Amino acid sequence: ARVCARLTTRGGVWGGGGSDVRHIRHAMSRFSKTALTLVETSVVLREGRVTASDLLQSAIARMTITRHLNAFIGGVLPGAAKAAETSDLRRRGKQHGASGIEPGWQEHKADGTTSTQTTHTHRSFSFLDGAPIAVKDNFFVPGAATTAGSLVLANFAPGNFTSTVSHRLANRGAVLFAKTNMDEFGMGSANANSAYGAVVNPFAGTTRGTHPRMGKQSLPQESTVPSSSETHSDESYAPPPRVSGGSSGGSAVAVASGAAVAAIGSDTGGSVRLPAAYCGLVGFKPTYGRVSRWGLVPYCSSLDCPGFIGKTVTDVMLLTAATQGTCRKDPVTLPRCARIDQMVLDIEVADVPVVDDGKQATPEKHVSSKQKQTAPETKTRGFLKSKPGHPLAGWRVGIPSEYYLAELSDEVSAAWLATGLVCESLGAQLVTVSLPHTKSALAAYYVIAPSEAASNLARYDGVRFGDELDTGVVAEHEDASASLSKGMPREPLSPFNSGATRFRGQKFGKEVQRRVLVGTFVSSSSLAGRYVEKAQKVRRAVSNDFQNVFEKVDVLLTPTAPTVAPLLHKEQSEEFNSASVESNETNAGNVVAGYAADAMTVPASLAGLPALSLPVCFGLTTGMPIGCQIIAGKGSDAAVLGFAAVLEKALEKLGDAGG
Repeated sequence: ARVCARLTTRGGVWGGGGSDVRHIRHAMSRFSKTALTLVETSVVLREGRVTASDLLQSAIARMTITRHLNAFIGGVLPGAAKAAETSDLRRRGKQHGASGIEPGWQEHKADGTTSTQTTHTHRSFSFLDGAPIAVKDNFFVPGAATTAGSLVLANFAPGNFTSTVSHRLANRGAVLFAKTNMDEFGMGSANANSAYGAVVNPFAGTTRGTHPRMGKQSLPQESTVPSSSETHSDESYAPPPRVSGGSSGGSAVAVASGAAVAAIGSDTGGSVRLPAAYCGLVGFKPTYGRVSRWGLVPYCSSLDCPGFIGKTVTDVMLLTAATQGTCRKDPVTLPRCARIDQMVLDIEVADVPVVDDGKQATPEKHVSSKQKQTAPETKTRGFLKSKPGHPLAGWRVGIPSEYYLAELSDEVSAAWLATGLVCESLGAQLVTVSLPHTKSALAAYYVIAPSEAASNLARYDGVRFGDELDTGVVAEHEDASASLSKGMPREPLSPFNSGATRFRGQKFGKEVQRRVLVGTFVSSSSLAGRYVEKAQKVRRAVSNDFQNVFEKVDVLLTPTAPTVAPLLHKEQSEEFNSASVESNETNAGNVVAGYAADAMTVPASLAGLPALSLPVCFGLTTGMPIGCQIIAGKGSDAAVLGFAAVLEKALEKLGDAGG
């Protein structure tokens, strides 16, 4: 009761207009084929209602239709068509009596050897076999360029080099069909810092005071120019574009717009969870080391973590199970989590109704009572402490008081409250907890991350990477440097340093230059003790806070972001980002405001904890998706996924009932 009272002090009242608890995935149900979840995709493929090649063509068509969202870099990957054809051949072979073996269960042991575990099951293939999956452009895929959203790596395609994540997904039969747009080298929380342009959120939302209820404008955008039959009666109404979240914004938009069934991203300080919350999706960051970083373009090596974006908790669970485990090329990886593997084995696959035109059938009209009883679900087994009628009985859910920030909007506050009440209705106990060093986590992150980035990006010196410089830009850069240093003592640069300076000045974006300069400054020999060492002490204190709290509670429930997706400006700014953002009510439009969007997600990243963003509702004021974050102790990935699966199911029932 005290927790609920605290959450309602600013007017965000449950049932009083703060949020709309309709299930978000319903808004995407009109996309054909690629709107299916991974489990649903596996069902229709197994039953022959669609082929992997059909799914790939549907994904390519959606890429074309939604190109105005700028979710992708480059075109279709060269190996996508062959992967889809191979999947279809495997399926046809099975139908003609071939052995049913679920492929790809390979575990890399610590000694460098690889063991293959083949499981004879009633299923013909892996859940991922034939599913079109998008990959963030900082993961290496054989034969494809990997740019990391930067001009420095334009057209950089290192032969057959591949990331561990890409390799393990391909082993499971996944069709990796396209690379997604991202903030340059992962630096950003709005996906506005890409050298290839900003990514636009597919949810248009509403404006304050206009169309307060969820309506047509809140659905993912089909086209920038609506047809005459689709034009809203209010000709003056034009919802402004909003950011997708970063740095994995392209991956989130690829899934939310229906181009991909699921997508791979990377999370350094919230780069998977933030876009997922802004785009109404599930975003999961595993425990640091659960999934190998090999083949991921580094930004901050002690924080970088592969993550997954999907439509449901089961989607990200399947992707985690397919990619987890030790890797001899990444010394910090952890062994496989047996609980996650068991949860995947417990998934019961049932027929998912699909009408002839390819659109998902609505439960009320097309689902029989038998199908309702056998709908796909994840068994939660004993470790979820469940009992009939109260699946979360015995769970203690912590509500951190420090996460109730002044910047927290009323609709996000109301959504947080509503989600806590749903947890209580499922049998969980809400407990107020304190994480005293959370307020310093963001400042520590923006010291640690730039300092590591300055080191990791030192390799981009113009010799080993990048194309030739534009001579006109070089001359302009030299003139600007000369004017800035006029009258100041300056040592002459060596030819190498001069060339590297010109290369970085032309090829690096403004945000990357800013963070490299900050990182170089704070990690200098004379200042490292003042900044980096203190930031590392704060990081340890944040980790200790979490460790102490998880002795009292099982999971933490927080907002994923303090607001819904901010508005995206088209105006250029010399002082700030190439595309600035603004908050819901005021023009923030500066770098610090962009950094503050990570305030809810950074603490879990600093501690290396598993965290998942779950879409809980639409905001009634803006009509935009709102996500809540679930955090558990280090190594407790299964607890996060299991808790989120139960909560997701309850929220979906509330949405179906119009609650």
